[in-house]
Amino acid sequence: LEKYFGSARTLNVTAFSMAFWIIIAAVVEHPLAQVIAIGFCFISHSIREPMYSQWINQHIHSRSRATTLSSLAVFRGALDIPVMFFGGILAAYDTRYALFLAATLCLIVLVFFRIPRHDLVTEFQILNPKS
Repeated sequence: LEKYFGSARTLNVTAFSMAFWIIIAAVVEHPLAQVIAIGFCFISHSIREPMYSQWINQHIHSRSRATTLSSLAVFRGALDIPVMFFGGILAAYDTRYALFLAATLCLIVLVFFRIPRHDLVTEFQILNPKS
């Protein structure tokens, strides 16, 4: 996908796709359709995660990569606590509210934390710098 559509487009489309499938799972009443929608969400996440990790690794100096990645993991874990707590409160009222929270987080990433197209270096560009 990265080769055919480019890294930036693939990262943006997978973030939108996750939000879309989560909303579908929240709106649809049929359990099988919900399972399929959540499955497509997991597929989108599985496509996005390695590409995003590669982008993070490209922007960290090699001498401090392990420390920075560990610090980012701790920061992410600290942010997960209030988000999961809020999601749990929402799920106590209705599970769909928690799904809408997840979709909102995907859209926030897409709107406010979009990776600039010029900021991505693909494997093809590394091997062929003049292309």
